[in-house]
Amino acid sequence: MTLPGIGPYTAAAIAAIAFNLPVVAVDGNVERVVARLHAFRDPLPEAKPKLRKLARCLEPTSRPGDFSQAMMDLGSLVCRPRRPDCTNCPWNGSCKARKLGIERELPVRQARTANPEVKGLAYVGWREDGAWLVEQRPDGGLLGGMPGWPGSGWGHEVEAGIPCDGDWFRLDDVVHHGFTHFKLELAVLVARIPESGVAIRGEFVPEDAFDPKSMPTLMRKVFDLASPVLMADLRPSSRTPITISGQS
Repeated sequence: MTLPGIGPYTAAAIAAIAFNLPVVAVDGNVERVVARLHAFRDPLPEAKPKLRKLARCLEPTSRPGDFSQAMMDLGSLVCRPRRPDCTNCPWNGSCKARKLGIERELPVRQARTANPEVKGLAYVGWREDGAWLVEQRPDGGLLGGMPGWPGSGWGHEVEAGIPCDGDWFRLDDVVHHGFTHFKLELAVLVARIPESGVAIRGEFVPEDAFDPKSMPTLMRKVFDLASPVLMADLRPSSRTPITISGQS
């Protein structure tokens, strides 16, 4: 459990399958089996600790690895989410949900509220020597400490000063990305910057040191939208510069 990426389920699976310890690995399939077996109606995800406690009542005294794998297979192959195969379930005689005729209704899931939508700006600058204007994000918050594009904060009122002098143009398309608690829409502004250009925010990363794959998914989406425009012939005469924070 002290290792990165190892949570209660993985730890229990390792304990049971690799070390023959009498524990039950509880994944989504096992939660469903236990909820139906006990006709447990508390909604997920808040009910997870209680379901794990009920699962512990099933901890076997022998062959715990086989038991854990059997529970997972029972949930995925027989006690299925939408079409439970109760006729072929070895526990159909003791399943309380089956007796009540509510097996298809369990486990109960809390109704999801719509995630709020917020907006932001991202600036993608490409210097004529091939360098890209990149900014390291602050350590705290989402995508903390990761490389990205200079831009605004994310909210309902979006404002940001330009990160480098140049003719910046807003692209017609936007980038959409979903986080756990909100949906983000990023407007993308691009500019070709002369070799003499100096960054106001961020720094220019030389072409041979720049790798978009090192960026988080959101920033790669921005790159995929902006790079074809910047690498093509960007004709200022065919576009209208925008004004942001009093600067063109």
